[in-house]
Amino acid sequence: TKAVGDPIKGMYSKLGDQGFNPGEEFILAIKEAMALNAAVVLGDRDVDVTLRRLTEALARTDLKKLLSSDSELEQSLKNVLPEDM
Repeated sequence: TKAVGDPIKGMYSKLGDQGFNPGEEFILAIKEAMALNAAVVLGDRDVDVTLRRLTEALARTDLKKLLSSDSELEQSLKNVLPEDM
């Protein structure tokens, strides 16, 4: 899982440099729920479980196909990420 975890940490660091704050979605959910006087149920799993599952999934994935410049993932990311990333 370290082989997967370290690059993800690097990605979050780069995203942080771009103004993205990991965990911000939880903070926003709590603020919105409080404004609506609603109950908040936050669900998350241990990071080690997530990394293990991601590592297992990547082992079964054709990464060349997934990351090719014409892949569906690449096209989706182009629509979401800022142009300078």
